[in-house]
Amino acid sequence: MRAHEEDATREGDPRYVVPDGARVRELRRAQGWSQEAFAERAGVSVRTVRNVEGGRRSTATTVGPVARALDVAPGALLRGGGGKA
Repeated sequence: MRAHEEDATREGDPRYVVPDGARVRELRRAQGWSQEAFAERAGVSVRTVRNVEGGRRSTATTVGPVARALDVAPGALLRGGGGKA
């Protein structure tokens, strides 16, 4: 299954969320972290960081460690989340 087909199958699935990739990138860069350093701090792969920063659908269990590493609420990293760090 190709990535865009996989994303289509996740539409409406409550297990998946859409991160605000630009917000994640902004917060990571404000810390002065490379994607690699950030991935290590969050306990996720570099590929996961790239997917989140690219705004690809992610599971809530993926966004949680990313948010903790950035010291923000997970909702602050979601599109339309409106939360401030």
